[in-house]
Amino acid sequence: MRRLWGTITLLITILLFILTCNKYCKCSHCGKWCRCMKCSKCSKCNKCCKCKKCEGDTGKPLSLRKLSDCLIDALDRKDMQTVKNYVDPEAGLLFSPYVYVADDAVVIPKSEVANLLDSNQNYIWGTRDGSGESIELTPSEYFAEFLDMPRYQNPDEVTENEIGERGSMINNIRDKYPDAEFIEFYSAGTAENSEMDWSSLYLVYRRNESEYLKLIAIVRDVWTI
Repeated sequence: MRRLWGTITLLITILLFILTCNKYCKCSHCGKWCRCMKCSKCSKCNKCCKCKKCEGDTGKPLSLRKLSDCLIDALDRKDMQTVKNYVDPEAGLLFSPYVYVADDAVVIPKSEVANLLDSNQNYIWGTRDGSGESIELTPSEYFAEFLDMPRYQNPDEVTENEIGERGSMINNIRDKYPDAEFIEFYSAGTAENSEMDWSSLYLVYRRNESEYLKLIAIVRDVWTI
């Protein structure tokens, strides 16, 4: 009887898994399986469960790559609360649409990061390459046009604290932030566009007194005229 009950329990478990397996996914940070939460707006799978390794300054500081993977995923999911958790409280979060970081680049205070994408305020993010027109957009419009986050989920190359010779525009990240640590997620261009549609995203950090990395800038690099 005990063996029969065990068999029945196993069959029920297998049946439940078959019926619900598409509702679970593997956390990209902690490796555990968790219930899949889908965005109510786009129905895209929320790939990160509530992994303590990715929340707050607890335990051992995360490596540059591990923290950046977490933030790339959070940015892709528009989870700005997670992004806020790692923003430097003094510097805030700078956004630059091109790899030359201008002195008047938009800087969002840490207190406003969590609700940034809900804001209807228009910011001047810089000037468009080629035309010189002002980039006047709301935060959500800026994300949609200038931060193609899915490209950086599976980058072709990742480099740490190195300035890649990608395009013609001067990369002044090291000059702008001489004591910072940064990482580049590079997505190669396609043959049909003569490889000119390549794109990079730099996440720039500084360490606090406890040696935790704090995000201070998100910088985009693309082919420019």
